[in-house]
Amino acid sequence: MTYIINPMWFYWLSVADRACQLIRTAAILLFVFSVGFLIVVAFCRHIVFDCDECSKGCSEYKAGGKVQRVAIVLFVVAVILFIIHVFIPSRETLIEMQIARFTTVENAEWVLDAVKSATDYIVSAIKELQ
Repeated sequence: MTYIINPMWFYWLSVADRACQLIRTAAILLFVFSVGFLIVVAFCRHIVFDCDECSKGCSEYKAGGKVQRVAIVLFVVAVILFIIHVFIPSRETLIEMQIARFTTVENAEWVLDAVKSATDYIVSAIKELQ
C-alpha cells in the first residue's frame, strides 16, 4: 500500500506538539522563578543597605549576589526557551504544511483529468441507456 501521507507523520506531529507545550511551560516557570529570585535579591540588598553594621562583605550581600546570578541565568534560559517556542510550528501549522506539500499543480491536473473522465463515463452511460 502506498500512503499519500505516512501514518508515522501523525505520531511525530503529536511529539512536536507536546515538545512545544513542554518548552512553553518550562519557559513560563523559569521566568516566574527568575522574577521571584530578583525580588529576593532586592530584599537582601535593601536589608544590607538599611543595616549600618553591614557592608558589601557581609553574608546577606554575598547571598544576594549569588541569587542575582541565578536569577539572571534563569531569565536568559527562559528567553531562549520562548524563542525556541516561537519557531516550533504548532500542530495546525504542521498539518497545513503537509497539505500544501501535496497540493501541487500536477496533482490538481490529475484530479481534474479524473473528474473529466468520470463525467465522460457517466454521460456515455446515460446515452447508452436511452
